[in-house]
Amino acid sequence: MNPEKVLTIAIPAYNASKFLPKCLQSLVDSNELERMEVLVIDDGSKESQDEVVRPYIDRFPQSIQMIHKENGGHGSVINKAAEIATGKYLKILDADDWVVSKNMKLLLDSLERLNADVVITHFDMVDAEERFRQPFTTENVEFGKIYTMDDLAQLPQSAYACSTFHGIFYRLAFYRSTQIQMSEKVFYEDQEYATLPFCFASGVVFLNLTIYQYLVGRPGQSVSHENQVKRLPEIKFILDSLICFYQTHYDMSESRKRYFQYKIGAVILSYYVAALLKNPDRRKGRHDADALRRELHQNSFDLMKTTEKKYWITKGLHFVHMTPDGLERIKRTHFYYILKKFI
Repeated sequence: MNPEKVLTIAIPAYNASKFLPKCLQSLVDSNELERMEVLVIDDGSKESQDEVVRPYIDRFPQSIQMIHKENGGHGSVINKAAEIATGKYLKILDADDWVVSKNMKLLLDSLERLNADVVITHFDMVDAEERFRQPFTTENVEFGKIYTMDDLAQLPQSAYACSTFHGIFYRLAFYRSTQIQMSEKVFYEDQEYATLPFCFASGVVFLNLTIYQYLVGRPGQSVSHENQVKRLPEIKFILDSLICFYQTHYDMSESRKRYFQYKIGAVILSYYVAALLKNPDRRKGRHDADALRRELHQNSFDLMKTTEKKYWITKGLHFVHMTPDGLERIKRTHFYYILKKFI
């Protein structure tokens, strides 16, 4: 570890020249680069990104580096970052996203003081045209308190709202100690990142800070409607990976199992939504959703039971011909937060 660097921020960059300036500038504008290590990891891009990154390296050679590697997908960048990082904490920041610059000093002050395995902050989801900003905040917790997994199990699920790729910071020594590798050459491995290491945590701290700005609605994103349908087999691959891990570690404590079930449930819901609400081939969508439910019934009955509401509510929306655009509009209303409590 580099004792001078409180935080390593690794930026997976694949053909991201258009987005990197805004991402990097948000870090520069924090005026806290001396406490950060920024690793721009070029994942075998087809375009040269050096000319975009080089001016930042020249200005901040002690903080910003560019690493080149063969293409292996987002998960391979996380694996590489965990291998070479030197900061006390590790954060992955996608190249088309950015941070709230003015909050970075408070974040770094906190990370410098803390020694918890996991630190969680709020984040915002931002439309590609910045027409709206949807905040994701942690509720029903005491900020700054160190929670054990047993403590977390006593909280309502709203406490997990930011336990995602966008909200999580891992203490690097802890992350390495789990020896967990992300799946490579596949999308949606961020679900592994927010689930597998987290389950081994001894201490989790929530901070009342908004840091990550998550861009959505950009054409070509893995979370776009079209790509979610096209890559449904990849969502299934990650789901199978999580279920395999869950079954292999079934002797984990009940509190860790509860978190795991919550996270797997979110992936199962994503699969049902992509199949039933986003696939224009409605018959194929019903077939895929029903096939997953049958598989869960046969191989993971406890997971099926905990996700039955998700299946029936999503299928109900399917039968009333809910469209992807309609679903997105609902997500921006208070009704969506009420609905989430039931699924």
